Amino acid sequence: MVHVTRRSLPLPFTPVGFRRDGRPIYPVLGASPDDPTVRPTDEDPAPQAGVSQEDLARLLAREKSQGGRAAVRKLLGELGFETAEALTAYVAERRAAEQAAAVGGRAAGTGRR
Repeated sequence: MVHVTRRSLPLPFTPVGFRRDGRPIYPVLGASPDDPTVRPTDEDPAPQAGVSQEDLARLLAREKSQGGRAAVRKLLGELGFETAEALTAYVAERRAAEQAAAVGGRAAGTGRR
């Protein structure tokens, strides 16, 4: 049986040397990408970093929707309305009043002849 020993690594907070100005040089933690001892195996797949494309699309859609709702709430507040329904009712009333005034003006204008 062959006994393989690993070389010992320095402690992470123990300087491996000092610069000319006296500052300590600490060891770099982690392995080289070409080190065969850190290759993932079939039983231990490497974790994927980041976010999948589907998750990213879903997050961006949610952010866009939230931004749109925030803009509508801000506009409603600036116009003095509590809800979107109140604004819709106001616009409907104004349209009805304008249509009634237009119809009334035409009827009054035709009766003068």
